[in-house]
Formats: sequence, C-alpha cells, structure tokens
Amino acid sequence: MRAILSFSFLVFLTLSLSAQVTSRSGFPAPQESRDALRLFPCGGMKLFEEKFSADTLPGDWTAYDVDGQALHPAIDTIYEAGWAPITDFKDGRNGAVASSSWYTNDSTPSDDWLVSPPLQVGSNTCLSWVAYSQDRFFAESYEVWVTAGQATPDSMGFLSEPEPVLTVGAEGFFLSYRSVNLATVLGGIYANQTVQVAFRHTSTDKFILVLDDIRLAEVASKDVGAYDVLDFDIAAGDSTFFEASIRNFGADTITLDSSLEVTYAVTGQAPVTARLLDDTTVVLLAPNDTMQFTHPIQWKAPSGDAVYYICLWSNWPGDQDPSNDTTCVRVGVGVDITSIGELSQLPISVFPNPVKDVLQISWEEAHGAAKLNLLNSMGQLVLPTQIIKPNEPRLELNISGLQEGFYFLQIVDEAGRGFVQKVVKE
Repeated sequence: MRAILSFSFLVFLTLSLSAQVTSRSGFPAPQESRDALRLFPCGGMKLFEEKFSADTLPGDWTAYDVDGQALHPAIDTIYEAGWAPITDFKDGRNGAVASSSWYTNDSTPSDDWLVSPPLQVGSNTCLSWVAYSQDRFFAESYEVWVTAGQATPDSMGFLSEPEPVLTVGAEGFFLSYRSVNLATVLGGIYANQTVQVAFRHTSTDKFILVLDDIRLAEVASKDVGAYDVLDFDIAAGDSTFFEASIRNFGADTITLDSSLEVTYAVTGQAPVTARLLDDTTVVLLAPNDTMQFTHPIQWKAPSGDAVYYICLWSNWPGDQDPSNDTTCVRVGVGVDITSIGELSQLPISVFPNPVKDVLQISWEEAHGAAKLNLLNSMGQLVLPTQIIKPNEPRLELNISGLQEGFYFLQIVDEAGRGFVQKVVKE
C-alpha cells in the first residue's frame, strides 16, 4: 500500500493526540520556497540523480526493514513500515521517500535502510540530498553509510565499513540540503571506486523522516557561480538594483577580489557587467558558502506590459566550471506572472564547456520547437538564430570562428520556457 498522509488527517491527529504528545502530526508546512533552494550545495557535473517521483520505490533501490517493528496504531493503517514512497508533506505535487520511527514499542530504535544502486565515485565526487523531520517536536536521527566491492550489500555489509560517512543527530523541520564528499571521507577509501550508499534511520520514538533529491556530481576544485536572484516587484519606468548571491560550488576555499565580475542580461537588452569588489577588498569563500551582493548598476523597466527573463552570471578567472554560473528569475512589468506559472528551465545539457570548436546541445526529454540565440558580452547576436525542430535530440553549434571569451546561450521554446547558460570559448 502506498502511504499518503493528507493534511486533514494530520490536523485530526493533532487534536486526537493532544493529551499524549505535543504533536506527532507535523504542523502545516512553513512558507519556505522550494524554488529558493533549487540548487544543491554541490555543483559540478551530474553523475546520478533520483527524485523518487514514482508511486513505488525505484527498482534499482532496496529497502531493508531490519527492526521489524509494528507501527503505532495511529498510523499503521495508512503508512508502511520501513522506507516507502510518499507525496511530499511540504509540497503535495512532489514525490519523496520516508521512514517512520513511531512504533508500538516506544523503546525500540528504528533500523530502516535505504540502499542505492551502484554508483561510481571519482576523484572529487559529491553526494547531496534533501532531508527533513515531519514533526518539528520530534527531530529524526539517521546515518549515511557507504560500502565498496560488495555485489549485493545488506545492512550487515554496510556495518562492516569503518563508520558512517555522516551522522545526523537531529534533522530539522525545515528542508535541509546536505552533502558529503565521497572521495575524501575516511581518508579517501572510496575515491575512484564503485560504491553503494545507504541511508539508515536510527530514531527512537519519533515520527517521520523524509528524504528526496539524492544526487551525485563530480565537483571542480574551484567553481563559483551566481545563485538565487531575489524576487522583486517593479512598475514600468521604475529602476531597481538586482540582488543575488555568489556561491562556491567547488571543493576548495577560494579568494575573491576585484577580478570577480557579475553580468546581468534582460530579455531583448544588452548585458551589463560590473565588478563587485574594489581593489582593496578580498573575500574568502569556503565550499558551499555564499556571498550576497547587489549589482551596482540599476535596471530601468521599460514602459508597456511585458514579462522579462532576467539572468545573472559570474565571471571569475579561476572558475573551472562555467556551466553553473547562471541564475535567472522571471519578472512581470504590468503583468501578473503568477497567472502564467513559474519559471521553468528547459531540460537541456550543454557540453563541452569551455569549448574550442563545436558545442553540443542535448535535450533530456521530448520537446516542442524552439529558438536558439548566441550573444556576445555586448548582447549582440554572433550567429544567426537557430530554429530547433520538435523532438530534435541534439544540435551541434560550430563556434570555431568566434573569438575567445564568454558568450550567452539563450533558448526559448514555443511554450515560453527558457534556458540560459554562459559558454566560454577557448
């Protein structure tokens, strides 16, 4: 049985159990935005991703209910023991997996394992995921284990390893984005190995632990990018400064100085570039940390009703991965964009980047017709507009005749979805 806890049931459970516990139902979700957390703490080249969007556990994942305990009567008819797919409590449109630790025997700790398929670890490979405790008063605990070289590892196979790569004693109620560098933990014993990862729920007499968006990526040593443009409202003819962050997606602590530039581009207008730091300012940015900034040059909204894509990207000489430099937001001037849905990024991969001759543009799913433009740093078209045919899986863009530097790749499909990325020509 697939278990889904509805909001109405959660409210009922809060009232009916108020004499026993403060809450074991989970309060209504806080008003944090999943879109604001749309990037993982680890950037880099994606190697593997699981979003748990199906009604059943993916066939290459395995769940072990080692404790074998019966769930508490309040939830045993609507929830499965061990790890099982759910509809995300914080977003009813999103799939996730969850494990409960509320048992009939309240002294028994949970011992539920969720085991991944085989994964290839490189020389600097990051594992990242989303987790949260469903009830703010019952913080869940769990461990993350890794094992290598076992054909079909069970829980005992993982326990033969030296120790977990991460132990979380009390997961938060808000969404937590967590990450581990699998190539460096425990002295680097998993580097360049084929491994399997397990999430072990270890709570005693709590409620529900939720996991989602498990991702593996190969990370550059030095990698920065613009991140998380702040939403804003603006009227025609008014001016505003764009606020966003610079994020260190790499594995090393980096030093930022006056060589760091940030460019913004608005639909139909030339990009605008400015330095963020003066000659006397130096900022040390640790891995996964962010530096908030305000672009120093204002943008004036044109007159007339329109929807604009506004994208910011970073330019830093030490950046080893320009593929994640760009972040975008959609803004309506005289238009209520909530009536036309959220900004949707097209499922496109661009490689290699940096590129010398031919850029490969690959679609990850079926699509409609689209237009492609390549702009220089002045916002000028450097190649004729390309028309992408419906369901064309790959497009080759020959840029061998262009000068070295960075360019702005812009794709918009017939449904209004967009894709933007900075491309570096070597």
